[in-house]
Amino acid sequence: MLKLQEFSTRLQSSSIKGEFCKSRVCAPDKNMVRYSVEMIKNSKLEELWSGLQKSRSKGGIRSVGKKIASLYLRDLVTILGLEQEVSNNHQIFLQPIDT
Repeated sequence: MLKLQEFSTRLQSSSIKGEFCKSRVCAPDKNMVRYSVEMIKNSKLEELWSGLQKSRSKGGIRSVGKKIASLYLRDLVTILGLEQEVSNNHQIFLQPIDT
């Protein structure tokens, strides 16, 4: 299992960060992973899931919809071992669904 710092470092060197981290969503440190973990730990998974999507949030990431947001969140929760932080009601946001 990756530690948050290692995962964050890998993400910073990738091209994934894009618009989401330039927006108000990741302020002030512009670290998408740290922000996401904080939101998950504060039981704001639904707000985070919506915020990732351009169609649902002014600061969302272009080309990210329900499925991609769920994939990112599912992988983040799994890689960082945050399963205990996700309530039963919020598990739906970790399930990518094709429509």
